[in-house]
Amino acid sequence: MEELQENMYDEDKAVEYILSGLASSSKSYGKKEILAVIDSIFDFYEHKGLLSLDDFDADDSFSDDELLEFVGKNLSGKGVRCFDDRDDLLKIIRLELDYEDSLMF
Repeated sequence: MEELQENMYDEDKAVEYILSGLASSSKSYGKKEILAVIDSIFDFYEHKGLLSLDDFDADDSFSDDELLEFVGKNLSGKGVRCFDDRDDLLKIIRLELDYEDSLMF
């Protein structure tokens, strides 16, 4: 059971992972901005039906561009405007996906 808990998604650890991956970035982002991106990624998953336990046949394939476009629009809709650099936002998204992949057992 402890192994299962070790592999559970932890927002704080995800934020740490992302921020450490952005250490060389020219712009610094805070925890609030990173959490907004994480929330938008999970909004995307919900939109695609990937979080539903009832729909095992949901299409779980998507492109970086599809995810980036959704997250960008979602953030704008929430009034988060600090991600004017598409490359920075894409890097944050990829780091979050890398964090998720690290949890697979």
